[in-house]
Amino acid sequence: LTGLKEKEVTGRSLEDFLTHAAYRSLTGTPRLPIETELRVGPDRFPVEVILRDVDFGGKPHQAVAVRDLSARKEAERHIRFLAHHDALTGILNRASFSGELEDAIVAGAKRERVVAVICVDLDRFKEVNDLQGHAAGDDLLRRVSASLTKAVEGIGIAARLGGDEFAVLIPDAQSPNRVGRVADSIFEAFRAANEGTTSGPLMSASMGIALFPDNAANAEQLMSCADTALYRAKQDGRGVYRFYSSEMGAEIRDRRLIEQDLRYALARHQLSLVYQPQIDIDSGDV
Repeated sequence: LTGLKEKEVTGRSLEDFLTHAAYRSLTGTPRLPIETELRVGPDRFPVEVILRDVDFGGKPHQAVAVRDLSARKEAERHIRFLAHHDALTGILNRASFSGELEDAIVAGAKRERVVAVICVDLDRFKEVNDLQGHAAGDDLLRRVSASLTKAVEGIGIAARLGGDEFAVLIPDAQSPNRVGRVADSIFEAFRAANEGTTSGPLMSASMGIALFPDNAANAEQLMSCADTALYRAKQDGRGVYRFYSSEMGAEIRDRRLIEQDLRYALARHQLSLVYQPQIDIDSGDV
């Protein structure tokens, strides 16, 4: 475990390898396993130690068992990482992004800061999966994540919300102009990555931007506004970004209500198809 030779260990005190607190716990509570670190010079090894009283050669002795916990600790670190990060790309996942956004809004409200959310959605990602396969799609998602993270480094936090949906949180956005420059830098990062790609699909995305407190009072509303702005960006030809406006929200809300009504009408068989004959007035031909 430590790489030490037997002669380097024999005769030395356990205190040479354990913290003072761990040594006291070990000797003060025999038969109780203790998780601690084995210390060998600058190196630290996670271990479980337990002390037992034993009879050896008719005399009382104490035996200490040491179990290496490195594999378990590494598995626990990996589980913790997966709980907060996207397994494919390594950036934050939706749950962690939501937590960061909530915290940013609380801090923004106290310090009167502008908080911005940029929703990023890849253009025609389904075509990549359909035409080039899911391996190519996964590679594209990883490259997008890397470019997105690099573009907002030191300014914001990037996350993958799921599928081909990404988001950027800017806790101290300062002004719409600054957020617009961040969006431009993301597009520029994508263009630079595309120029360096000799094979595989190219990056293309649309973005929707919403600001706290101008557009929304809480995290859920802010994400909804950014999503609405993203919808408008896709309507306007893709490969662009749009800031949220109240007029935009009303228009898209009306469209979604119509869509919902049509879905209900189809489910309830309230629509029927009627063929109307067309007649030539001059000849009377149908």
